[in-house]
Amino acid sequence: MKKFRNILIVITIGATFQLFGQNNEKDTVNEESQTIFINKKQINMETENIEKDKEMLFSIVKEIAESFTGKQSTKYWADDALWFDIPPIAVKGKEKSCEIFESAFRSLKSINVEILSMEAFINGDMGIVCSVQRWNIVPANGTENPPLMVRQTCCFERRNGEWKLIHQHDSTPKGENWDGKILTE
Repeated sequence: MKKFRNILIVITIGATFQLFGQNNEKDTVNEESQTIFINKKQINMETENIEKDKEMLFSIVKEIAESFTGKQSTKYWADDALWFDIPPIAVKGKEKSCEIFESAFRSLKSINVEILSMEAFINGDMGIVCSVQRWNIVPANGTENPPLMVRQTCCFERRNGEWKLIHQHDSTPKGENWDGKILTE
C-alpha cells in the first residue's frame, strides 16, 4: 500500500474569489473551474490558531467581567472603542469609557458577573464574542436587587498582534421572564 506525504483537499466554489497572503505552490487556483487546492497541514494550523484566538478572546471577556475598576474594564479596549451600555448611553473612546466605569463602580457595593454562555466567531483579524450573563448588583446602600440578565457582544480587532476591543454592546431583554437560554431550533 502506498502512503502519501501530502494530502490535498479540493474545494470547488461557485463565486468569484481572491486569495490573500503569501504565494505558496500548494495553494493554487484554477480560475476556469474555480477550484482551490489547500494543503491539509495548513488547514490544521489555521484551525489551531482559530481555537487559540477564541481562547484568548474568552479569557479577555472573563477578565472584563471580573473587573471592578475603569482601568481593569478598559484594559483591552482600543483608544477609539465604541460602547453601547444598558442605560441609554453611547460612548466613543477608551478614556471617557474608563471615567464612566469608575463613576458606576463607586456607586456599587459589589457586582458579580456570571457568564452563562459564550460563543466566539473569528475571521482573520476580526473576532466577535457573544455572551449571556447574569449580573448580581448590590448598590452602595446594600439593597439587594434581583439579578439582571444581560446579552453582551464584544467586537475585537487584532492590531499590531494584540486583540483590542473596538465595540461592546450590552442589552437586557424587554420583560423579566427570559431565562438566558438561546434557542437553536
